[in-house]
Amino acid sequence: MTHKGGFLPKVEVLKDLLKIDFVVGEDTKQFKVIREFTLPRPVRRFLTPDVTIPQDKIKTQVIEDKVIIEGEIVKQVYYVGEDGVVYEETLPPEKFTEFVHIHGASPGDHAQVKIRPEDVRFEVIEQGKKFRSEEEEKDDVEGTHHHKPKPPKPPVRTVVKQTAILEIFVKVTETVQVEVVTDIIGPKIHVFKELVKVQNVIGEGTVQTSVISDIEFEDPVKKIATVDSAFTNINPRVIDDKVVIEGVLHKQIYYVEEGTGIVKEQSVDDSFTQFIDIPGARPGMNVQVYPRVEFIDHVIDNNNRRMAKQTAVIELFVKVTESVQIEVVVGAKGIDVFTELFKVENVVGEDSDQLSVTADIHFPSPARKIANIVSNVNITEAKAIEDKVIIKGELDKQVFYVDENTNVLKELLVEGEAFTHFIHIPGARPGMNVDVTPRVEYVNIDLAEDGFTGRQTAVLELFAKVTQTEQVELVTDVNVPDDDFCPPEATFVIYVVQPGDSLFKIAKKYGVSLNDLIAANPQIKDPNLIFPGQKIIVPCLPKPKG
Repeated sequence: MTHKGGFLPKVEVLKDLLKIDFVVGEDTKQFKVIREFTLPRPVRRFLTPDVTIPQDKIKTQVIEDKVIIEGEIVKQVYYVGEDGVVYEETLPPEKFTEFVHIHGASPGDHAQVKIRPEDVRFEVIEQGKKFRSEEEEKDDVEGTHHHKPKPPKPPVRTVVKQTAILEIFVKVTETVQVEVVTDIIGPKIHVFKELVKVQNVIGEGTVQTSVISDIEFEDPVKKIATVDSAFTNINPRVIDDKVVIEGVLHKQIYYVEEGTGIVKEQSVDDSFTQFIDIPGARPGMNVQVYPRVEFIDHVIDNNNRRMAKQTAVIELFVKVTESVQIEVVVGAKGIDVFTELFKVENVVGEDSDQLSVTADIHFPSPARKIANIVSNVNITEAKAIEDKVIIKGELDKQVFYVDENTNVLKELLVEGEAFTHFIHIPGARPGMNVDVTPRVEYVNIDLAEDGFTGRQTAVLELFAKVTQTEQVELVTDVNVPDDDFCPPEATFVIYVVQPGDSLFKIAKKYGVSLNDLIAANPQIKDPNLIFPGQKIIVPCLPKPKG
């Protein structure tokens, strides 16, 4: 590769620095969750249950070569009783813990988890007596005045075994900073390029904040039994070099009433606003927020057992990315290049759309006015088909209204309103990865004159991104031999080994043969093992005379 006079061609190498999410590994696993529960009456047969796995209840922990996943299964069981009536029973959430092997995973990596219920079956394993025994019938015939009154019999109960088969998909990524070659300019050099769309990671960080509030209970409280918490209405906003996060921490507090010992429930919503510095963040960039409750405590006021001070410590992990389309060099002729294999999420396409969700709301008592509506969107399924994304989800609401008769503020929980929507994403194909970010833009309820019903209108925004995991071999460096590294009349120079160096790379860099480099450094016992900071001899080659 020398020209006349022994001079090497001048080569210009253009590079760009990217921070990308490198895919460490991904896998799918099936597992079973087996539980027993009791229903308050005999069962003739079961209908299709309503099974959900709340995304905000999924917790992950990445350890060496594994991901630990914790979550909850929420079920509404529908069954036909012996009387032919269809009954519904909402079961307490069932917690589960599972792990998935991901080779190469390590603490600090990020895990994305999607869990889907594949099948849920119920089996009656014990059912109480429906009819009384002959002895009981005989007692009734002889007359109850000859016997002591008997206490009422407990209701018939049915013990059921549930087997749920769940599919869990786990992807582990690591944010890496890599300098890629975007062009090589020089005589007789032909480069091969490829257009890639990647998420350039602008920055990420974690911030903690405390949510402190005074809570007034309906009854005097002996103690707090347990607290279930979830995040709703998480709304991140990017400004210059910062991300502002607004959201609601929803809590279901189970407390023991003083005097009776009865366990009761009270729902509380606390709004919070927090910001985090992300240098380089700009409006319009993509934001992902992963909230987590670290600690919740309640201190009951001894002078007024209906009051308690709540302190919740929450952690917010924030990542800001920018979708970039960049042409990179994947190979070249006429010059030596160094390549690295990356597993990246290639962005196929992204778009957003709006839809309206309308429904009739029924109040148990006449409502004078609507005080507040807390809403949340739960995406139950998102899949890619030809050039489209199909999105299924539910809109959950808590409606706070003023009772017409008592002027008391009351709460109405509205069951999830299902919706199905699609968004055009050219290039989308079945099997590709789909990520959906929902947002409630507007929600309102128009009350009827009698106050017992209302017409709800909600406007949702759905942002969908389709990606495909690809292995891409990118050129990260170019061997441009340097013929001017040796001073005049010098026979060798001393070179200090840098991180990532090898004798092969050094030989290529300075245009000497690997054998000559090894021969000049007899102190190196293993040519495959050199260390940063180590000094080696690079022989100088005589230049041809012009």
